[in-house]
Amino acid sequence: GIRASGQKKNERDRLNEERVPVEIDEDVQTGALLMGETTFLNVDLDIYSKKNLAPLAAALGKNVLINYVGREGQRYSAHIEHRESFRLDSDTIIRKFFALIKKLPEPAKALWNSAASRDFNIVIEAGVTPRYFELDISQETVKLISKIKARIVLTIYAAEPRESIRSGRKKHK
Repeated sequence: GIRASGQKKNERDRLNEERVPVEIDEDVQTGALLMGETTFLNVDLDIYSKKNLAPLAAALGKNVLINYVGREGQRYSAHIEHRESFRLDSDTIIRKFFALIKKLPEPAKALWNSAASRDFNIVIEAGVTPRYFELDISQETVKLISKIKARIVLTIYAAEPRESIRSGRKKHK
């Protein structure tokens, strides 16, 4: 097309004219603001075994918080957090757990060694920002994890809109 001034329309003008009005749910418009940033939450130590893990959990001492220890179906489990975990990064938390595990008395160490799995579960809450999220574990920490026959597991919770956006939904054109 030709403008009144005699200039050709640019591509952006042409695309703007072809746009069709669409209803946009307010959740989509404001979701990025309300769902927050992707955040590292914690490292849980999750242990599964055929044997009761209560003595192992107790032997880790007062520097840990026991979320659960007991039967889970046909096996036993222990789900443990480091007491300082909410102010530390994942690498440091794993190293602190490593130090506690290396100091275990022999009966507790035997429970550790006989466990079916020993997982450092890194927990992340997803958000809409930033576009990507990096969480690194140093080579030295990976070696320490390997020495005690443990694994690294990632748990990522999906981003969810806050309750304030779910009440009073509106549509905009």
